[in-house]
Amino acid sequence: MKSFGSLFGNYICDSKSIQDIIDGEIISINIDKPNSKLDITVAFPHFVERRMIFNAEKQLIKSDLNVDIVNIFPRFKSSEFKPEYCYDIIERLGKFH
Repeated sequence: MKSFGSLFGNYICDSKSIQDIIDGEIISINIDKPNSKLDITVAFPHFVERRMIFNAEKQLIKSDLNVDIVNIFPRFKSSEFKPEYCYDIIERLGKFH
């Protein structure tokens, strides 16, 4: 599959967000045209803070992609998880409730 940066890097203006997520490998993309929704599953080589992913989602919504909803579903190696990341996981869960 392609990298996140190669497909979506041009739509994200914030260089910090790009640096944190550009190396992610896209596992799947689901486009729901009737609901103007884009779901992207991305495998990251390192842990990416949830706020960086939220920022990328917001920028993709504002871009010329013409979608109203963007969800980036991150995948990480289990070795990347540390206790301090619990707050990011809780924040992610809160987005869907």
